[in-house]
This record gives sequence, structure tokens and C-alpha cells, in this order.
Amino acid sequence: MATATAADARAFPATRSRMAALTLAAIGIVYGDIGTSPLYTLKTVFSPEHGLPLSPANLL
Repeated sequence: MATATAADARAFPATRSRMAALTLAAIGIVYGDIGTSPLYTLKTVFSPEHGLPLSPANLL
């Protein structure tokens, strides 16, 4: 693995901050998707097109 030098930091001054921003965005996308996927799944499963009524027994 290559080590960054002072010359690299001067040549690409925004690289570290861009990487931090991209990392934060990726984490938000992954965890946001994990949080909303069950909602979309339940909405689809219990939609009228599939004929499965929303009831406590079916939900469990």
C-alpha cells in the first residue's frame, strides 16, 4: 500500500475531504436502504394485487 507524501497532499488538496464526503454518503445510502427496505416489502406483500390481507396473524 502506498503512503501519501506532503507532495501528494499539495497536488490533491481536496482528495481527503472528498473521500470523507463520499464515505459518509455511502454509509447514508446503505443504512438508509436497510431502514426503508422492510417498509417497501410490507407495502408490496400486503398490496391488494397479491390478495394477502393485512392482519396481525399475516403480519407475524
